[in-house]
Amino acid sequence: MAKKSKVTKKKTHSSKQYLKALRSFWEGRHQHAVEEISTYLTEVDDDKPWPYYRLWIEVLADKGDSSSLTALMEHIGVRMVENPQLQEYWMALKGIAHFFNEEYEMSKVALHSLNQTNHYSRELFQLCDDRVAESLKTSPLFKVKNSIKDYCVFQSLAMNLVLLGHKSKVKDVVSLCKKTFVGAPIMNAAQINLMIDDQNITGAKNKAAILANRFPTNSDFGFQYGYLAWKDESYEEAIQELNRVSKLTKENDPDTQCLIGICWGEIAISSDRADALDQSFEHLAAAITEFREKGLPVTWPSQELNRIRKHFDGVTDSPNPQAWMIKMSQKGNFNLMTSSESEISRIMVSIGEKAKPGDICFLVADGMSNLSDSEKEKNWRLSALYKVSSEPIWHPAKKFESELSLVMRPEFSVPLIYDDINEKMIPNQNEESQVFELDISALGMVASVLEDYAEDGTMVSEAIRNLV
Repeated sequence: MAKKSKVTKKKTHSSKQYLKALRSFWEGRHQHAVEEISTYLTEVDDDKPWPYYRLWIEVLADKGDSSSLTALMEHIGVRMVENPQLQEYWMALKGIAHFFNEEYEMSKVALHSLNQTNHYSRELFQLCDDRVAESLKTSPLFKVKNSIKDYCVFQSLAMNLVLLGHKSKVKDVVSLCKKTFVGAPIMNAAQINLMIDDQNITGAKNKAAILANRFPTNSDFGFQYGYLAWKDESYEEAIQELNRVSKLTKENDPDTQCLIGICWGEIAISSDRADALDQSFEHLAAAITEFREKGLPVTWPSQELNRIRKHFDGVTDSPNPQAWMIKMSQKGNFNLMTSSESEISRIMVSIGEKAKPGDICFLVADGMSNLSDSEKEKNWRLSALYKVSSEPIWHPAKKFESELSLVMRPEFSVPLIYDDINEKMIPNQNEESQVFELDISALGMVASVLEDYAEDGTMVSEAIRNLV
Protein backbone atom coordinates (compact mmCIF):
# COMPACT_ATOMS: atom_id res chain seq x y z
CA MET A 1 0.00 0.00 0.00
CA ALA A 2 1.36 3.38 -1.03
CA LYS A 3 2.33 5.73 1.79
CA LYS A 4 0.30 8.93 1.98
CA SER A 5 2.28 12.13 1.59
CA LYS A 6 2.20 14.53 4.53
CA VAL A 7 0.30 17.74 3.91
CA THR A 8 0.66 20.79 6.13
CA LYS A 9 -2.79 22.00 6.97
CA LYS A 10 -3.51 25.68 6.78
CA LYS A 11 -5.33 27.15 9.76
CA THR A 12 -6.07 30.37 11.51
CA HIS A 13 -3.92 31.39 14.44
CA SER A 14 -3.96 29.37 17.64
CA SER A 15 -5.46 31.35 20.51
CA LYS A 16 -3.40 29.35 23.00
CA GLN A 17 -0.08 30.13 21.32
CA TYR A 18 -1.03 33.77 20.79
CA LEU A 19 -2.02 34.23 24.45
CA LYS A 20 1.24 32.62 25.52
CA ALA A 21 3.27 35.13 23.50
CA LEU A 22 1.03 37.94 24.69
CA ARG A 23 1.54 36.97 28.33
CA SER A 24 5.32 37.14 27.84
CA PHE A 25 4.91 40.63 26.39
CA TRP A 26 2.80 41.78 29.35
CA GLU A 27 5.43 40.42 31.70
CA GLY A 28 8.14 42.43 29.96
CA ARG A 29 9.92 39.29 28.71
CA HIS A 30 10.48 40.58 25.19
CA GLN A 31 12.90 37.90 24.03
CA HIS A 32 10.55 35.13 25.15
CA ALA A 33 7.69 36.76 23.26
CA VAL A 34 9.76 37.04 20.05
CA GLU A 35 10.86 33.40 20.33
CA GLU A 36 7.28 32.18 20.82
CA ILE A 37 6.04 34.25 17.86
CA SER A 38 8.81 33.19 15.49
CA THR A 39 8.54 29.52 16.54
CA TYR A 40 4.81 29.51 15.82
CA LEU A 41 5.19 31.23 12.43
CA THR A 42 7.94 28.78 11.45
CA GLU A 43 6.09 25.61 12.47
CA VAL A 44 2.52 26.50 11.50
CA ASP A 45 1.30 27.45 8.03
CA ASP A 46 -1.17 30.03 9.28
CA ASP A 47 -3.18 31.73 6.52
CA LYS A 48 -4.11 34.65 8.83
CA PRO A 49 -1.02 35.33 10.94
CA TRP A 50 -1.71 39.06 11.33
CA PRO A 51 -2.01 39.19 15.16
CA TYR A 52 1.38 37.50 15.51
CA TYR A 53 3.08 39.96 13.20
CA ARG A 54 1.34 42.91 14.87
CA LEU A 55 2.49 41.66 18.29
CA TRP A 56 6.00 41.15 16.93
CA ILE A 57 6.06 44.80 15.84
CA GLU A 58 4.77 45.92 19.25
CA VAL A 59 7.39 43.89 21.15
CA LEU A 60 10.31 45.22 19.10
CA ALA A 61 9.02 48.78 19.34
CA ASP A 62 8.58 48.49 23.10
CA LYS A 63 12.08 47.06 23.34
CA GLY A 64 13.48 49.92 21.22
CA ASP A 65 15.10 47.44 18.83
CA SER A 66 15.22 49.50 15.63
CA SER A 67 17.53 47.15 13.69
CA SER A 68 15.29 44.12 14.33
CA LEU A 69 12.24 46.17 13.39
CA THR A 70 13.91 47.07 10.09
CA ALA A 71 14.68 43.39 9.45
CA LEU A 72 11.07 42.47 10.23
CA MET A 73 9.86 45.06 7.69
CA GLU A 74 12.05 43.44 5.04
CA HIS A 75 10.53 40.06 5.92
CA ILE A 76 7.01 41.49 5.68
CA GLY A 77 7.93 42.88 2.26
CA VAL A 78 8.86 39.36 1.12
CA ARG A 79 5.56 37.97 2.43
CA MET A 80 3.74 40.73 0.56
CA VAL A 81 5.34 39.65 -2.72
CA GLU A 82 4.52 36.00 -2.00
CA ASN A 83 0.87 36.79 -1.18
CA PRO A 84 -0.23 39.63 -3.51
CA GLN A 85 -3.90 38.83 -2.86
CA LEU A 86 -3.33 39.82 0.81
CA GLN A 87 -1.26 42.92 0.04
CA GLU A 88 -3.66 45.20 1.96
CA TYR A 89 -2.83 43.41 5.22
CA TRP A 90 0.92 43.20 4.65
CA MET A 91 1.24 46.81 3.54
CA ALA A 92 -0.72 48.01 6.58
CA LEU A 93 1.53 46.01 8.92
CA LYS A 94 4.63 47.35 7.20
CA GLY A 95 3.28 50.89 7.53
CA ILE A 96 2.68 50.37 11.27
CA ALA A 97 6.25 49.07 11.63
CA HIS A 98 7.56 52.16 9.83
CA PHE A 99 5.57 54.34 12.24
CA PHE A 100 6.96 52.68 15.36
CA ASN A 101 10.45 52.89 13.85
CA GLU A 102 9.90 56.67 13.65
CA GLU A 103 9.89 56.61 9.85
CA TYR A 104 6.74 58.70 9.63
CA GLU A 105 7.02 59.66 5.97
CA MET A 106 7.28 56.00 4.96
CA SER A 107 4.25 55.12 7.08
CA LYS A 108 2.27 57.83 5.24
CA VAL A 109 3.43 56.44 1.89
CA ALA A 110 2.10 53.03 2.91
CA LEU A 111 -1.17 54.57 4.09
CA HIS A 112 -1.81 56.25 0.75
CA SER A 113 -1.90 52.86 -1.00
CA LEU A 114 -4.55 51.42 1.37
CA ASN A 115 -8.35 51.52 1.42
CA GLN A 116 -9.04 50.94 5.14
CA THR A 117 -10.60 47.55 4.50
CA ASN A 118 -9.09 45.86 7.58
CA HIS A 119 -8.26 46.72 11.19
CA TYR A 120 -4.56 47.24 10.49
CA SER A 121 -5.10 49.79 7.72
CA ARG A 122 -7.58 51.58 10.00
CA GLU A 123 -5.04 51.54 12.81
CA LEU A 124 -2.37 52.96 10.51
CA PHE A 125 -4.74 55.75 9.50
CA GLN A 126 -5.39 56.47 13.16
CA LEU A 127 -1.65 56.53 13.99
CA CYS A 128 -0.72 58.76 11.05
CA ASP A 129 -3.60 61.15 11.67
CA ASP A 130 -2.62 61.57 15.33
CA ARG A 131 1.03 62.08 14.42
CA VAL A 132 0.58 64.45 11.49
CA ALA A 133 -2.72 66.29 11.83
CA GLU A 134 -3.85 65.61 15.42
CA SER A 135 -7.36 66.52 14.28
CA LEU A 136 -9.15 63.17 14.45
CA LYS A 137 -12.50 63.45 16.25
CA THR A 138 -13.61 59.83 16.11
CA SER A 139 -11.35 56.82 15.77
CA PRO A 140 -11.89 54.82 12.53
CA LEU A 141 -11.39 51.69 14.60
CA PHE A 142 -14.14 52.49 17.09
CA LYS A 143 -16.85 51.83 14.49
CA VAL A 144 -15.66 48.23 14.08
CA LYS A 145 -14.64 47.61 17.71
CA ASN A 146 -16.91 44.57 18.09
CA SER A 147 -15.00 42.63 15.44
CA ILE A 148 -11.45 43.32 16.73
CA LYS A 149 -9.60 40.15 17.74
CA ASP A 150 -6.08 41.57 18.03
CA TYR A 151 -4.90 42.78 21.45
CA CYS A 152 -2.46 45.34 20.02
CA VAL A 153 -5.21 46.91 17.93
CA PHE A 154 -7.45 47.06 21.03
CA GLN A 155 -4.61 48.75 22.92
CA SER A 156 -4.00 51.24 20.13
CA LEU A 157 -7.70 52.11 19.98
CA ALA A 158 -7.99 52.52 23.77
CA MET A 159 -4.93 54.81 24.01
CA ASN A 160 -6.20 56.86 21.09
CA LEU A 161 -9.54 57.39 22.82
CA VAL A 162 -7.71 58.34 26.04
CA LEU A 163 -5.75 60.90 24.07
CA LEU A 164 -8.98 62.33 22.64
CA GLY A 165 -10.66 62.40 26.07
CA HIS A 166 -13.51 59.99 25.20
CA LYS A 167 -13.82 58.38 28.64
CA SER A 168 -17.07 56.50 28.03
CA LYS A 169 -15.76 55.06 24.77
CA VAL A 170 -12.55 53.99 26.52
CA LYS A 171 -14.62 51.95 28.98
CA ASP A 172 -16.54 50.29 26.10
CA VAL A 173 -13.33 49.26 24.34
CA VAL A 174 -11.62 48.06 27.52
CA SER A 175 -14.66 45.96 28.47
CA LEU A 176 -14.64 44.27 25.06
CA CYS A 177 -10.90 43.64 25.29
CA LYS A 178 -11.14 42.10 28.77
CA LYS A 179 -13.73 39.60 27.55
CA THR A 180 -11.36 38.39 24.84
CA PHE A 181 -8.06 38.73 26.71
CA VAL A 182 -8.55 37.85 30.35
CA GLY A 183 -5.98 39.37 32.67
CA ALA A 184 -4.86 42.03 30.20
CA PRO A 185 -3.27 45.17 31.73
CA ILE A 186 -5.21 47.45 29.41
CA MET A 187 -7.85 48.43 32.02
CA ASN A 188 -5.31 49.71 34.54
CA ALA A 189 -3.18 51.32 31.82
CA ALA A 190 -6.18 53.27 30.50
CA GLN A 191 -7.30 54.30 33.99
CA ILE A 192 -3.81 55.53 34.86
CA ASN A 193 -3.74 57.81 31.83
CA LEU A 194 -7.24 59.13 32.48
CA MET A 195 -6.39 59.86 36.13
CA ILE A 196 -3.22 61.70 35.11
CA ASP A 197 -5.30 63.84 32.76
CA ASP A 198 -7.62 64.61 35.70
CA GLN A 199 -4.60 65.52 37.88
CA ASN A 200 -5.45 62.60 40.20
CA ILE A 201 -1.82 61.57 40.74
CA THR A 202 -2.52 59.58 43.92
CA GLY A 203 -5.17 57.51 42.16
CA ALA A 204 -2.91 56.96 39.16
CA LYS A 205 -0.08 55.89 41.47
CA ASN A 206 -2.31 53.33 43.19
CA LYS A 207 -3.43 51.86 39.85
CA ALA A 208 0.20 51.74 38.72
CA ALA A 209 1.08 49.83 41.90
CA ILE A 210 -1.54 47.20 41.00
CA LEU A 211 0.00 46.78 37.53
CA ALA A 212 3.54 46.58 38.90
CA ASN A 213 2.49 43.91 41.42
CA ARG A 214 0.59 41.85 38.84
CA PHE A 215 3.48 41.95 36.37
CA PRO A 216 6.59 42.22 38.57
CA THR A 217 9.01 41.38 35.74
CA ASN A 218 7.81 44.27 33.56
CA SER A 219 10.25 47.09 34.30
CA ASP A 220 8.11 49.63 32.42
CA PHE A 221 5.17 49.09 34.78
CA GLY A 222 7.52 49.33 37.76
CA PHE A 223 9.11 52.53 36.49
CA GLN A 224 5.69 54.09 35.91
CA TYR A 225 4.73 53.24 39.50
CA GLY A 226 7.97 54.73 40.83
CA TYR A 227 7.58 57.84 38.67
CA LEU A 228 4.02 58.46 39.86
CA ALA A 229 5.07 57.88 43.49
CA TRP A 230 7.70 60.60 42.96
CA LYS A 231 5.10 62.94 41.43
CA ASP A 232 2.87 62.18 44.44
CA GLU A 233 5.78 63.15 46.73
CA SER A 234 5.83 59.62 48.19
CA TYR A 235 9.60 59.55 47.95
CA GLU A 236 10.41 56.48 50.06
CA GLU A 237 7.73 54.48 48.23
CA ALA A 238 9.22 55.61 44.93
CA ILE A 239 12.76 54.65 45.98
CA GLN A 240 11.66 51.18 47.05
CA GLU A 241 9.97 50.46 43.72
CA LEU A 242 12.69 52.07 41.59
CA ASN A 243 15.39 50.07 43.37
CA ARG A 244 13.44 46.94 42.44
CA VAL A 245 13.26 48.13 38.82
CA SER A 246 16.98 48.90 38.88
CA LYS A 247 17.68 45.25 39.72
CA LEU A 248 15.48 44.14 36.80
CA THR A 249 17.38 46.37 34.38
CA LYS A 250 20.73 45.50 36.02
CA GLU A 251 21.25 49.16 36.98
CA ASN A 252 21.59 50.06 33.30
CA ASP A 253 18.67 52.49 33.09
CA PRO A 254 19.75 56.14 33.59
CA ASP A 255 16.16 57.36 34.00
CA THR A 256 15.66 55.03 36.96
CA GLN A 257 18.97 56.06 38.55
CA CYS A 258 18.10 59.72 38.04
CA LEU A 259 14.69 59.41 39.71
CA ILE A 260 16.17 57.52 42.66
CA GLY A 261 18.72 60.31 43.08
CA ILE A 262 16.06 63.01 42.91
CA CYS A 263 13.91 61.24 45.53
CA TRP A 264 16.86 60.88 47.89
CA GLY A 265 17.59 64.57 47.31
CA GLU A 266 14.05 65.56 48.30
CA ILE A 267 14.34 63.45 51.47
CA ALA A 268 17.69 65.12 52.25
CA ILE A 269 16.19 68.59 51.74
CA SER A 270 13.19 67.91 53.97
CA SER A 271 15.03 66.01 56.73
CA ASP A 272 18.61 67.30 56.45
CA ARG A 273 19.84 63.68 56.42
CA ALA A 274 23.50 63.37 55.37
CA ASP A 275 23.05 59.73 54.28
CA ALA A 276 20.16 60.73 51.98
CA LEU A 277 22.32 63.45 50.43
CA ASP A 278 25.12 60.95 49.79
CA GLN A 279 22.66 58.56 48.15
CA SER A 280 21.29 61.39 46.00
CA PHE A 281 24.72 62.41 44.70
CA GLU A 282 25.72 58.78 44.09
CA HIS A 283 22.66 57.93 41.99
CA LEU A 284 22.64 61.22 40.05
CA ALA A 285 26.33 60.80 39.24
CA ALA A 286 25.61 57.25 38.03
CA ALA A 287 22.75 58.55 35.89
CA ILE A 288 24.98 61.18 34.28
CA THR A 289 27.59 58.53 33.44
CA GLU A 290 24.97 56.21 31.92
CA PHE A 291 23.34 59.00 29.91
CA ARG A 292 26.75 59.90 28.49
CA GLU A 293 27.58 56.28 27.64
CA LYS A 294 24.30 56.03 25.72
CA GLY A 295 24.99 59.31 23.90
CA LEU A 296 22.00 61.02 25.54
CA PRO A 297 21.74 64.56 26.98
CA VAL A 298 22.71 64.86 30.64
CA THR A 299 20.83 68.09 31.31
CA TRP A 300 18.11 66.59 33.54
CA PRO A 301 20.32 64.79 36.11
CA SER A 302 22.91 67.60 36.05
CA GLN A 303 20.35 70.28 36.76
CA GLU A 304 18.88 68.22 39.59
CA LEU A 305 22.35 67.60 41.02
CA ASN A 306 23.11 71.32 40.94
CA ARG A 307 19.72 72.23 42.42
CA ILE A 308 20.23 69.91 45.39
CA ARG A 309 23.86 70.96 45.81
CA LYS A 310 22.95 74.64 45.82
CA HIS A 311 20.31 74.06 48.48
CA PHE A 312 22.94 72.75 50.89
CA ASP A 313 25.76 75.06 49.79
CA GLY A 314 23.57 78.13 50.04
CA VAL A 315 24.64 79.19 46.55
CA THR A 316 22.61 81.95 44.94
CA ASP A 317 22.81 83.09 41.35
CA SER A 318 24.54 86.39 40.72
CA PRO A 319 22.45 88.83 38.67
CA ASN A 320 25.52 89.99 36.72
CA PRO A 321 27.26 87.91 34.04
CA GLN A 322 30.90 86.93 34.32
CA ALA A 323 33.49 86.82 31.57
CA TRP A 324 35.80 83.88 30.91
CA MET A 325 38.88 83.53 28.71
CA ILE A 326 39.28 79.92 27.55
CA LYS A 327 42.58 79.04 25.94
CA MET A 328 42.38 76.25 23.36
CA SER A 329 45.00 73.94 21.89
CA GLN A 330 46.13 74.60 18.33
CA LYS A 331 44.16 71.55 17.17
CA GLY A 332 41.02 72.69 18.99
CA ASN A 333 41.41 76.17 17.50
CA PHE A 334 41.86 74.76 14.00
CA ASN A 335 38.67 72.71 14.33
CA LEU A 336 36.79 75.73 15.64
CA MET A 337 37.91 77.99 12.79
CA THR A 338 37.35 75.47 9.97
CA SER A 339 34.03 73.91 11.05
CA SER A 340 30.70 75.20 9.76
CA GLU A 341 28.77 77.44 12.15
CA SER A 342 26.05 74.81 12.49
CA GLU A 343 28.67 72.34 13.75
CA ILE A 344 29.95 74.73 16.44
CA SER A 345 26.70 76.51 17.31
CA ARG A 346 26.64 74.61 20.62
CA ILE A 347 29.68 73.11 22.31
CA MET A 348 30.52 71.62 25.71
CA VAL A 349 33.48 73.19 27.55
CA SER A 350 34.93 72.57 31.00
CA ILE A 351 34.86 75.95 32.77
CA GLY A 352 34.07 75.11 36.37
CA GLU A 353 31.17 75.18 38.78
CA LYS A 354 31.12 79.00 39.00
CA ALA A 355 29.98 79.43 35.39
CA LYS A 356 26.31 80.22 34.93
CA PRO A 357 23.88 80.93 32.07
CA GLY A 358 24.51 84.35 30.54
CA ASP A 359 28.26 84.40 31.17
CA ILE A 360 30.47 85.50 28.26
CA CYS A 361 33.28 83.25 27.00
CA PHE A 362 36.23 84.35 24.81
CA LEU A 363 37.83 81.36 23.07
CA VAL A 364 41.48 82.12 22.31
CA ALA A 365 44.64 80.36 21.13
CA ASP A 366 48.36 81.11 20.96
CA GLY A 367 49.63 83.57 18.36
CA MET A 368 50.63 82.84 14.77
CA SER A 369 53.09 80.01 14.02
CA ASN A 370 55.74 82.41 12.66
CA LEU A 371 56.24 83.86 16.16
CA SER A 372 58.70 82.55 18.73
CA ASP A 373 57.31 80.47 21.60
CA SER A 374 57.63 83.36 24.02
CA GLU A 375 55.90 85.71 21.56
CA LYS A 376 53.11 83.20 20.98
CA GLU A 377 52.40 83.14 24.69
CA LYS A 378 52.15 86.94 24.75
CA ASN A 379 50.07 87.28 21.57
CA TRP A 380 46.83 85.39 21.87
CA ARG A 381 44.25 85.36 19.11
CA LEU A 382 40.48 85.54 19.65
CA SER A 383 38.73 82.83 17.61
CA ALA A 384 35.12 83.01 18.78
CA LEU A 385 32.76 84.52 21.30
CA TYR A 386 30.26 82.29 23.12
CA LYS A 387 27.61 82.66 25.78
CA VAL A 388 27.01 80.09 28.54
CA SER A 389 23.57 78.53 28.00
CA SER A 390 23.36 75.92 30.78
CA GLU A 391 24.04 75.39 34.45
CA PRO A 392 27.35 73.56 35.10
CA ILE A 393 26.89 69.90 34.23
CA TRP A 394 28.80 67.45 36.37
CA HIS A 395 31.28 65.26 34.51
CA PRO A 396 33.06 62.32 36.22
CA ALA A 397 36.46 63.22 34.67
CA LYS A 398 36.24 66.96 33.97
CA LYS A 399 34.23 67.75 37.11
CA PHE A 400 31.97 70.38 35.51
CA GLU A 401 31.11 71.25 31.93
CA SER A 402 28.90 73.99 30.52
CA GLU A 403 27.03 74.21 27.25
CA LEU A 404 28.04 77.26 25.21
CA SER A 405 26.04 78.93 22.43
CA LEU A 406 27.87 80.72 19.63
CA VAL A 407 27.49 84.51 19.59
CA MET A 408 29.92 85.30 16.79
CA ARG A 409 33.05 83.97 15.08
CA PRO A 410 35.18 86.54 13.21
CA GLU A 411 36.24 85.64 9.69
CA PHE A 412 39.85 85.60 10.89
CA SER A 413 41.13 85.17 14.42
CA VAL A 414 41.81 88.55 16.03
CA PRO A 415 45.12 89.26 17.84
CA LEU A 416 44.96 90.22 21.51
CA ILE A 417 47.83 91.41 23.69
CA TYR A 418 48.35 89.20 26.75
CA ASP A 419 49.41 92.09 28.95
CA ASP A 420 46.13 93.90 28.22
CA ILE A 421 44.16 90.74 29.00
CA ASN A 422 46.21 90.08 32.14
CA GLU A 423 45.09 93.42 33.57
CA LYS A 424 41.49 92.19 33.31
CA MET A 425 42.13 88.83 34.98
CA ILE A 426 40.67 88.33 38.41
CA PRO A 427 43.31 87.22 40.98
CA ASN A 428 43.68 83.52 41.90
CA GLN A 429 42.80 82.25 38.43
CA ASN A 430 43.90 78.68 37.78
CA GLU A 431 46.34 79.01 34.89
CA GLU A 432 46.86 75.24 34.69
CA SER A 433 43.26 74.76 33.61
CA GLN A 434 43.65 77.31 30.77
CA VAL A 435 40.42 78.96 31.94
CA PHE A 436 40.72 82.53 33.22
CA GLU A 437 38.04 84.60 34.91
CA LEU A 438 37.98 88.18 33.62
CA ASP A 439 36.61 91.44 34.83
CA ILE A 440 33.44 92.11 32.86
CA SER A 441 35.06 95.31 31.50
CA ALA A 442 37.11 92.99 29.27
CA LEU A 443 34.10 93.03 26.94
CA GLY A 444 34.80 96.65 26.10
CA MET A 445 38.44 95.90 25.37
CA VAL A 446 37.58 93.03 23.02
CA ALA A 447 34.89 95.12 21.33
CA SER A 448 37.43 97.86 20.61
CA VAL A 449 39.90 95.36 19.14
CA LEU A 450 37.22 93.88 16.91
CA GLU A 451 36.29 97.32 15.60
CA ASP A 452 39.83 97.62 14.26
CA TYR A 453 40.14 94.12 12.77
CA ALA A 454 36.71 92.86 11.69
CA GLU A 455 35.02 94.13 8.55
CA ASP A 456 31.77 94.54 10.46
CA GLY A 457 33.65 95.46 13.65
CA THR A 458 31.38 98.30 14.74
CA MET A 459 28.26 96.16 14.47
CA VAL A 460 29.97 93.24 16.21
CA SER A 461 31.32 95.35 19.05
CA GLU A 462 27.85 96.82 19.61
CA ALA A 463 26.45 93.28 19.77
CA ILE A 464 29.11 92.36 22.36
CA ARG A 465 28.27 95.34 24.55
CA ASN A 466 24.58 94.43 24.33
CA LEU A 467 25.38 91.06 25.93
CA VAL A 468 25.57 92.75 29.32
